[in-house]
Amino acid sequence: MYRLHIIYLDTKICPLMNYLTEIIICQIKQKSGFLRKRRMANMSWRTVVTKTQDKLKMRDNQMVIISENEEKCFPVEQIGKLLIASNIGSISFPLLVKLASQNTKVIFCDGKMNPVCEVNAYFSNYETAGRLMDQAVWTKRKKGAIWRQLVKMKISRQMDLLKVLKLDIPEQMVDYLNQVEVDDVTNREAMASKIYFNVLFGKEFRRFDSDNINAALNYGYTILCSAFNRAITMMGYSTALGIHHCNRQNNYNFSCDLMEPFRPFVDNIVYRYQNCELDWTYRQKLIGLLRNECIYKGKKTELETAIQVFVKDVAKGMSMSRYHVEEIQFA
Repeated sequence: MYRLHIIYLDTKICPLMNYLTEIIICQIKQKSGFLRKRRMANMSWRTVVTKTQDKLKMRDNQMVIISENEEKCFPVEQIGKLLIASNIGSISFPLLVKLASQNTKVIFCDGKMNPVCEVNAYFSNYETAGRLMDQAVWTKRKKGAIWRQLVKMKISRQMDLLKVLKLDIPEQMVDYLNQVEVDDVTNREAMASKIYFNVLFGKEFRRFDSDNINAALNYGYTILCSAFNRAITMMGYSTALGIHHCNRQNNYNFSCDLMEPFRPFVDNIVYRYQNCELDWTYRQKLIGLLRNECIYKGKKTELETAIQVFVKDVAKGMSMSRYHVEEIQFA
């Protein structure tokens, strides 16, 4: 059995033992072969989350985590994501540079454990220059066609989630799905989402209000966006140059575009825990989202793996005369 996926560090959980607790969040469905293949393709498969006064530094190509009475070491090349969920810990500059150079996603949180920023490597692919040039000249027509498919996929997944949760699917959502035009010029995506959220969380729910549900959605979407940021930069593309989102103050326009059909995976968790406070246990559920299973190209896979392939497929499709975006579905 394999033991390593997401690791939570908190020396206050068990003061007498003061040890590192490893939490398994992935059940091995296909025995050891599945994980071997995935790790051979991507050595950076470990997610580490810290939330105390831990000190992080590098020693002999290992990330060393120094707690009050204990040290733990992990090979740097195995770390795909590092979430520092405390603003009172520390990380050394050499370790930060090393993690950035191998495109490890480092996310920093504030005192309330909310993600506030992340580290992105400048160049994580040897074809970066060429791909940025290609990305800069993607045609408006092509971007509009791809955006239409992404919006239709998002609305379809929203309807799928309502069905899974045994909630009514409003007929108007079906109408909006069939009315999506190139570049969604009639804004059916926003109209469908408004109805969808009212079914999920009640007619009084308003997106972006200051409440527990919105806080959980924002937290989950941030984790999701971070996964897309990493996948996009690994492919050598810019997260800032979107196909629909074009906010000059948003460095993640492309990520915001591609993550739209994946948002219902976050919504699913938030719906099931909507009456819970956004405490550390709840956040663990959202952080572990990327290890949940989904179906992409007719095969079961982890969500994060699907994201990496999805980004590659869409980027490749932007250079094709005709392209159909593959559907991402609930497992």
